[in-house]
Amino acid sequence: MKVAITGGTGFLAAHIIQQILTSHPDISIIATVRDLQRAAFLTALPGKQDETRLKLVVADLSKPETFEGVFQGCDAVLHVASPYILSGVKDPMKELVEPAVNGTKAILQEAQRAKTVKRVVITSSTVAITGEARPGHTFTESDWNTAATLTYQSYGYSKVQAEKAAWSFMENTPSSEINFDLIVLNPSGIFGPSLSKNINETNGIFISFAKREIPALMHNNIPLVDVRDCAQAHILALTPSIPSGRYIISSYTKSMPDLAALVAKAYPAIAKSLPSVTLPDWLAKGMAYMLGQQGHGLRAGIGKGGNVLDNGKGRKALGWKSRDLEESLRDTFEDLVRWGHIVV
Repeated sequence: MKVAITGGTGFLAAHIIQQILTSHPDISIIATVRDLQRAAFLTALPGKQDETRLKLVVADLSKPETFEGVFQGCDAVLHVASPYILSGVKDPMKELVEPAVNGTKAILQEAQRAKTVKRVVITSSTVAITGEARPGHTFTESDWNTAATLTYQSYGYSKVQAEKAAWSFMENTPSSEINFDLIVLNPSGIFGPSLSKNINETNGIFISFAKREIPALMHNNIPLVDVRDCAQAHILALTPSIPSGRYIISSYTKSMPDLAALVAKAYPAIAKSLPSVTLPDWLAKGMAYMLGQQGHGLRAGIGKGGNVLDNGKGRKALGWKSRDLEESLRDTFEDLVRWGHIVV
């Protein structure tokens, strides 16, 4: 099998590449990257051997024409690349929505032109499923985030628009003109050890924990999935017998205070650095307003018990498994120390 993976240097995509190289000798990879120099760590991964296993191609979602011909001869495409920015966004439409939507359309159109592609797997997010907790409601793949707008939870809005664009493409393209089906994976907050020094957004929250840049906790529940387990789910999604559809990929949901306690237990070296005060809801809401776009998701969950996600459909169909949370946290913080992001 020959698989194309977009965003090869990204946190998740790099783990997918690593797992394929080390555990799936029957799969060869074409990975798109924006900068070959930043992709050097991929060519050093065990199992790479030569370009028969891993070939890197320069392509950029902001320039759809750079993907022309990239998927020729591929059996499947894993579209993992997407802008993931939670803070500092000045123009949500240009920085988030347009790259996500136009990039997704370009990937599907190129897969269609390739003729050989039989499956496309798109990495979406649980923020395309839920933006605000609903007490007593368990979110499933049938739900959509209806709270997000261009100015409120703009990242979630970009994921909704990109995913809907993908399903619209599949529905409106005549079956005679398309050779592939579509699977969309909706992971929650992805964390874990990194294969490069780059910091993903969720690991960045843990760094803020350890540095007390987050001085106090909120009662929010945080859904999480280990990057290695999420990568496993993506590879399993290549199995032809798995039906087209959406699949929630989320392992744990913990409140911020419980998560801080688990971090302290899993990695005692930073226990004294972790915030220990939990804010009352009224104060937490006020502080969340001060965080701008980054605070929208936090504010949405305060006092509502947090999102409850049903991951049963994905676990049953894909057969993916979760690591123990303490193991994941320990590995994460050992890695953050190794890269120098946290000093103990």
